[in-house]
Amino acid sequence: MKINMKQAIDFVCKNGNILEKARLDVILGRKKPVKSVIRMIANLQNKDGGFPYNMEKGKPSTISDTTVALIWLNDLKMLDSDIGKKAIKHLISLQKENGSWDENPEISSYNPPVWMIPGDKKTIVYDTTYSAFWLGISGHRESLSFKKAYNFLIEYQNESGRFEGFLHSTRIGASVIAMVEDWESDRVRTAIKYLDDVDSDKWVASQISWMLWCFVIADGPKDNSFVRKMLQELIKRQRKNGDFASEDGDEFAVNATLEAIKVILLYEK
Repeated sequence: MKINMKQAIDFVCKNGNILEKARLDVILGRKKPVKSVIRMIANLQNKDGGFPYNMEKGKPSTISDTTVALIWLNDLKMLDSDIGKKAIKHLISLQKENGSWDENPEISSYNPPVWMIPGDKKTIVYDTTYSAFWLGISGHRESLSFKKAYNFLIEYQNESGRFEGFLHSTRIGASVIAMVEDWESDRVRTAIKYLDDVDSDKWVASQISWMLWCFVIADGPKDNSFVRKMLQELIKRQRKNGDFASEDGDEFAVNATLEAIKVILLYEK
């Protein structure tokens, strides 16, 4: 079974916004990001280096929105730009003494979604896995910040391999642990075994893409049985018009499709 790549690309080209189309162009190697897109991202970035809640200029920076912007920058091959460096520096500045991260308490008045509730243990573990992931892939694996995050996270992984809280934390956390240990370590193997045991019907396409992207960016294996299985699960979730579903709803189908294209191309290399 193979993805209909042309149909997926056509869906993004037809329905995507200027940023999504720019990301697609760079992912496909067609051209560099246009200056207007770079200016748009730079203009959105807050003075502290983070990105605002719900990407609405003037609102306080959040960890969640900053990591979304880092995905944009990575897709545009701009993670090492001034914008990207400021965003990573912002994440490092937010780390707690115990190695964890937590969402900005200023966003509580906006009624944030469940994964962004400040002070909630599930949010803390999720924010820590994803912040540590970005530190790891941006050249900070030897830093004290990354090591402290690793030490925090291993305390929140149980014997089954699952990290406390959202399943997303296990999907991302496996990559973080592998950056310190390796992909054959007990902690990583048990995390993957836990994910492998999750009923396939419970996976949404965007979740599969996100997990597989985290794996491959963290130098994970491309040919083990779980990765092969999940790639096939992703491909068979392509819908009739070429798009892929997002766990956040159909309004995010373009982004989900873009992520699927990106991941499949990475695994084909």
